[in-house]
Amino acid sequence: METGLNKALNHIAAADKVKGVLASDEEGLCLGVRGKAIASTSGTVLSIATRATQIEKLLVSLGPLPGLSIDTAELGNAVVMVETESSNVLIRQEDGVTLAITSSN
Repeated sequence: METGLNKALNHIAAADKVKGVLASDEEGLCLGVRGKAIASTSGTVLSIATRATQIEKLLVSLGPLPGLSIDTAELGNAVVMVETESSNVLIRQEDGVTLAITSSN
């Protein structure tokens, strides 16, 4: 029987334009990979998500900034989008799992 994580990875990987999916745990260990995602990058993906959350918390601690609105209910769930000419990588961390989804443009 498929675990919830495996079902989620398979579902995401089957979506249009998705090239690869990677999930890592709180230690940066790869929990699963589909498609063209590379398991050895799980620590890097975790690091990027962790830094994004730290930046988000810093911005909130500075107080209101002109033109910047942050929903405090979503704190800790920062999303990072890395864009290249041929693909995008979306990185998000939630409930101890960091997810990276690579898609074509």
